[in-house]
Amino acid sequence: MLDAVIDSLPIAIFCKNATEDYRFVLWNKMQEEVTGIPRESALGATDYDLFPRSEADGFRAMDEHVVLTGATVDIPEEEVQTGTGDTIWLHTVKVQVEDPVLGKNLLLGMSEDVSERRKLNENLDQKNAELESTQLQLIQAEKMESIGRLAAGVAHEVKNPLALLLMGVEYLDGGVKPDDPNLPEIIKEMREAIHRADKIIRGLVDFSSSRKLNLARQDVRPILDQALLLVRHELLRAGACVKTRYQPDIPDVRLDAAKYEQVVVNLLINALHALKDTENPELEIAVWSAAAGAEDLDEGARS
Repeated sequence: MLDAVIDSLPIAIFCKNATEDYRFVLWNKMQEEVTGIPRESALGATDYDLFPRSEADGFRAMDEHVVLTGATVDIPEEEVQTGTGDTIWLHTVKVQVEDPVLGKNLLLGMSEDVSERRKLNENLDQKNAELESTQLQLIQAEKMESIGRLAAGVAHEVKNPLALLLMGVEYLDGGVKPDDPNLPEIIKEMREAIHRADKIIRGLVDFSSSRKLNLARQDVRPILDQALLLVRHELLRAGACVKTRYQPDIPDVRLDAAKYEQVVVNLLINALHALKDTENPELEIAVWSAAAGAEDLDEGARS
């Protein structure tokens, strides 16, 4: 009955007598199918009788380690070719078993076919990759929608520095004397106008960029200032008053600056939409640090 039970198991099982040159004393039906070696040929034989010497050397070294230390060896999944020519993945465990009746040490091995599980895991990994790609596409699409809303405002913000540059160029085009007292101030205003336009354009480019998460410790306050610069025209058009209250000694935070800025921009735009029927709308951005209290495990996790 025990032989019938062992033969019916969907696991390849073999057993070696460690006190007699590790000769096989058990070889079930699944082990026959995996190796293509019939039971009659395996029982009483050693690894060196059944397998190439290089493989047999590896089997023997591992068996001796199990018997010597009494440890259970969990062999990582490995790709093997069965006796029928099929390729499968096996997960094998080897353990020492003492036979108190015969006074022998036995080496028990069990190999499970995990091919279907590997295929399932590979499919799951592929689906997760597809979901992640779709999520990134949706995030980028939402970002581009935000850029569309900001475009008019950014164009207006860039128009002012360009106007200053044009006036400076027209002044210089009229001829400049070395002792012109207005020259330093005009050059200064033109340089500031260039820096301001460059900052606005760079901010929009960084905001629209699509890249992987880039976490770094940094001060959140300049990021908030840049977000306010991007929505400045929207704020002015809505007649909104913005107050900022920044704690001076705020610690750096580990975050992705571009993605954090996107969140802030979206929050500001949403706030303006919510306040569109409000007279003299006010927005306040506050930054401060505080010690978090004890939180329950997984509190706030999405279901």
